[in-house]
Amino acid sequence: MLNPIMSKVFPRWQFLSNHQSDPDGRIIFLWRHLASVKFVSQSRQSLTTEVTLPNHPPITITSIYASNLAEERIDLWAELINTQHQLSLHLKPWLVAGYFNQITHPSEHSSPTVQALSSSMIHFRDTLLQLDYLINLRLPKPHKKLLLIAWQCVIYLLWTERNSRLYRRSFRSPQSLLTTLDLTVRNRCSNLRSQNPATSSSMIQLWFR
Repeated sequence: MLNPIMSKVFPRWQFLSNHQSDPDGRIIFLWRHLASVKFVSQSRQSLTTEVTLPNHPPITITSIYASNLAEERIDLWAELINTQHQLSLHLKPWLVAGYFNQITHPSEHSSPTVQALSSSMIHFRDTLLQLDYLINLRLPKPHKKLLLIAWQCVIYLLWTERNSRLYRRSFRSPQSLLTTLDLTVRNRCSNLRSQNPATSSSMIQLWFR
C-alpha cells in the first residue's frame, strides 16, 4: 500500500520502512541511487540499516521514533544495547538518530518549571553511558532552537521547490534558494523576540556567525 504513494511523492527514490513491526509504520528510510542500503533489523521504534557510499566504508544507521510511553521506551533502550553488542558496533561507525522522545537533563526541557531528574531521564542517561561509544550532543537552548528552525525551513523550502519543478516546471537557482532560506530563518528568529528577547538575540547572533 505504501509503494504507490512513495513512487508518486518520491519518484526515483528507494525506501525501507518498519511497517512489518508497526502497522502505522513510524519510520521510513529513503535514499537515492548513489547509496547502497542493506536492511539489518527493525522494531516498533527503530529501523537499522547499513549504508555504503562510493569510496567510503559502510556505516550502520539506526533510525529512531520512540514511543510516547516510558515503559515502551525502556524496551528501546535495551534494544539499542543488544544491537550494539550483537553487531559489534562499538568497533564500527554507527549513527543513531531520530526522535527519542526523552531528555537526559531538566535543562533540556522547554519548560523552566522542570527542574528535577525523573526516572525516565535517568534510564535514558544510563543507556547512553552503557553505549559509551555514542556521543550525545547536548547543546544550549538557543543552539537547539536555531537548529530546529533551520531544519524546518530547509525541509519546507526543498519540498516547495520540488513541487514547483515537478508540477509547474519552475526552477530557482541554488543562490536564490539560499537567500530565501537566510531571510526565512532570520524572520523566524526575530518573531521570537516578543516572547524571549535574550534567546531571539542569541539565535540571530549564531545565525550570522
